[in-house]
Amino acid sequence: MRMNYPGGFLNLRLAAALVAVMLFSCKKDDTIKITPPLNDNSLPSAAVYNVKILEGSDKKVRFSVDLALFKDSRNMEYGFDARHFWIDTFLNAYAFKAIKTSLTGGGGASRYASIMLMDQSGSTNQTDPDDLRIDAGKIFCWNMGQGNDSWVWWFSSGYYKIGPGFTSDTAQLVKDVELVRNKPKNQTLLYDSQYESVNSLSQSATKPVKALLTFTDGQNNAGSKSSTAVVNAAKTANVRLYNIGLGASSDAYLYDQAVATGGAFMYAKDAKQLISMFGNLGKLLEGSAKFYSVEWEMTPVGNGSVIGKGVYDVVLKVVTPYNYTIDVPVTVRYQ
Repeated sequence: MRMNYPGGFLNLRLAAALVAVMLFSCKKDDTIKITPPLNDNSLPSAAVYNVKILEGSDKKVRFSVDLALFKDSRNMEYGFDARHFWIDTFLNAYAFKAIKTSLTGGGGASRYASIMLMDQSGSTNQTDPDDLRIDAGKIFCWNMGQGNDSWVWWFSSGYYKIGPGFTSDTAQLVKDVELVRNKPKNQTLLYDSQYESVNSLSQSATKPVKALLTFTDGQNNAGSKSSTAVVNAAKTANVRLYNIGLGASSDAYLYDQAVATGGAFMYAKDAKQLISMFGNLGKLLEGSAKFYSVEWEMTPVGNGSVIGKGVYDVVLKVVTPYNYTIDVPVTVRYQ
């Protein structure tokens, strides 16, 4: 049957087209696409900000872990959900389930001054034979951004400074990091080196954010200062401690220092992870990095089991879709 109202039909077609355009233009796709990391000799890694108990009983403990994820030397990872996070059953007694994840933080752009405190102890011959920490330190310098300062220090049986002080000259900083490569390797004067670095940041740094970036692969075995003295000095001077541990480093004191001062703890099982850590570290310092808050439930396994109060050291695993699992040591204090 022939239509007698061609004008009306045209108007209907026009209206339908306008509606389609409006729907298309108003549609918002909030899905974050997961893309593979760059081919830059790095491996994905993570930084832990904090672990908080949200609810506790003898049958269930609910806690959250705040962590940032680094995909490669230039990019962070923002496309994951609860399916990508996993904690294995602990001592066959407790089970863990990731309940939900959320992204928070980011948007900040505070200027920072940092000291890069590089471990040059003898054990790095085994933990980092290819000196990837040197390559990673260079990447941090190149990615610093305008208006930020840094200063390269290194430690072994003593602590040593390269250059006269803080500078924003990235090319010079890259040269300074390279100078660490062939320095003599002996003991691990960690705490004394951290303490003096904190003092220099307190006295000489002029940026709003003051940060000490400590790389180490082992425990302090020389000097007179303690980890507690370092933390107290950092808190008094409003200096954040960002600690990077490699291999068999003592995670407990590195984590405690970082959390106590508002910094972050990073653990590298493989030296290639240092590249993704150092490449994105500036984003953490300036406050532009978003981080995941992952909420967990810890429940007893078996009838009649209860959760006792205490300290639980577990390994949170981030199962990436690009064939690598990030191990993140986490301390849960249920007290």
